[in-house]
Amino acid sequence: GGKTRTEGTVTTTGEGADLRVTIRVADLAGNTTEAMAGPFKVDTTPPVVKATPPDATRWYREDVSVPCTATDALSGLASAGDASFTLLARGEGASVSTGTRTVSDKAGNTTTVGPYTFQIDKTPPTGSLKINDGAATTDLTTVTLTITAIDAASGVAEMRFSNDGSTWSDWEPFK
Repeated sequence: GGKTRTEGTVTTTGEGADLRVTIRVADLAGNTTEAMAGPFKVDTTPPVVKATPPDATRWYREDVSVPCTATDALSGLASAGDASFTLLARGEGASVSTGTRTVSDKAGNTTTVGPYTFQIDKTPPTGSLKINDGAATTDLTTVTLTITAIDAASGVAEMRFSNDGSTWSDWEPFK
């Protein structure tokens, strides 16, 4: 007899942190032996990223923050800075988007989160109020109001009134 060397490939199934491959070899006389490789890690699952975006259907007066957290149960995150981060929508307009962020684990799997799109209006409406077609004075207790209001981004939604500048009526739809 002689020595024989053989090479081959064994494929593992699944993933985990303590995988091993065992091979059993027998000779013609029936003698057997085992060889084991491992333990080793197999991670094919990308990190899990959870984002908590606010309601994208409403208008906001400020830049919008989207808090995010990332975890990876098997190999761990590639960077500690990926565990918690914030995506920001900065600017003004009917369609303001955050950037994206790609999070990697130590095995090279990636997950991308974002963009998220919001409506941001930082500019207050403008307008004017005329009493009795612009009269400077009146002795009437009932007057005709001419109300003009403009908002280029989100539009004018509501109005309220005051006779003294400190006591206000309830908000009502703009008309």
